[in-house]
Amino acid sequence: MMKLKLLTIVLLLISYSSYSQKLEIVSAFKNDDIIKVRLKLTNDKQERIAFYKPDLDNICDEVIGFDLETDDGIRDYFPCTYINHLGSIAISCANVIFLDYDETFEFSLELQLFEYLKSSKRIRCYIDYDYDIYFSDIKVKTNIFKGFLSSDFVTIQLN
Repeated sequence: MMKLKLLTIVLLLISYSSYSQKLEIVSAFKNDDIIKVRLKLTNDKQERIAFYKPDLDNICDEVIGFDLETDDGIRDYFPCTYINHLGSIAISCANVIFLDYDETFEFSLELQLFEYLKSSKRIRCYIDYDYDIYFSDIKVKTNIFKGFLSSDFVTIQLN
């Protein structure tokens, strides 16, 4: 029984250490109409990794999302009228970044500020790549990030 517990712990540590990436919100500013969020991905794994670059359209795919802390509690940012249930994500030259060890990639997104989110004080981002991911038009031998990342909540500054 002890050997089984030890094996389980070792397997969990191996699977946890296979990907070591971080997602951070560098800044978040809002005005009356938008929240501008600057995000940073960091690869802390000592090997090169391919990472799918999310954009605003991926909110409807539930690939990237935001939680906002308002006066009424935590609210999910979801500007879509539908959920596009993806079976897979095709990585191409246009939507991939390659991060070497300790390398970062920063990108910005502008979120439309709906009335029920005007009192937002803090924001958190998450990325969920729990899909079949494959290279569609490029041939490389690089690990592809697959999994879930979440930032901490950060305070939204007034612009």
